[in-house]
Amino acid sequence: MKKIIILFLMFSAVVFAEWQYSMGHNKEGVNYHFFIVYDIYDNEKYSSLMFNVTLDIDNGMSSVIILNNNVKENDNLSLYIKDNSGDSINYSIFKKDIEKGFIGIQNSDKYNRGDAISKLLVSAQSVELYNNDTRETLATFDTQGLKQILQKRLGNSDWYKYKINE
Repeated sequence: MKKIIILFLMFSAVVFAEWQYSMGHNKEGVNYHFFIVYDIYDNEKYSSLMFNVTLDIDNGMSSVIILNNNVKENDNLSLYIKDNSGDSINYSIFKKDIEKGFIGIQNSDKYNRGDAISKLLVSAQSVELYNNDTRETLATFDTQGLKQILQKRLGNSDWYKYKINE
């Protein structure tokens, strides 16, 4: 029995090792949970994917922020998301979500794009940030373990129960 527990703890450490968790708030006092993973090929950690969740607004909402020094305004960018079944999804990033070095996909309009991309990422193995014009991969993120860390930190929330698992 001890061997099983030790193996489980080792597996859990591997699954959660990539994701960093923190909490913060905006200037209005809304609390946010931040889950961050870095580009697997970037030792300097210039590229990061941040999965943000607040439980303070409505039944909760989420957004995704990607920081990358090679991103410029008016870039034609996509995310290639490989899900747990091995299928790939091409997610085109709106031009209005792109600034120099920054991509922000959130629920700033009536279409709930932040929640939609969040559902895709929860079941993703990896995400590539791709520049369609230069045909260059700008960053690659290992996103395995996101669902487990979300469940650990926010599993009792209505957001997790009803928005992510609906």
